[in-house]
Amino acid sequence: MTHEESTKILDQAVSILQEHFDAVQVVVTWRNSDGGTVMRGYGNGNYYARKGAVSSWLLREDEGEAEEVAINAREEHEEDDE
Repeated sequence: MTHEESTKILDQAVSILQEHFDAVQVVVTWRNSDGGTVMRGYGNGNYYARKGAVSSWLLREDEGEAEEVAINAREEHEEDDE
């Protein structure tokens, strides 16, 4: 996929979403022909709202991951005690 093709698709998607939401930020990845990963971020609306939403989402994801690791560690410890 070319940069122009991805821009067209992202622009259409963001336009549709923006009919219903104040701020939209889309992050996509895909494999290129060389087998590498391409990442694009595309959005519209209030920049600070978009940045804050993405930051908040990343923080929740990190916290959830840390909680999952702690739960798994406790479960492994309990199994070792049996």
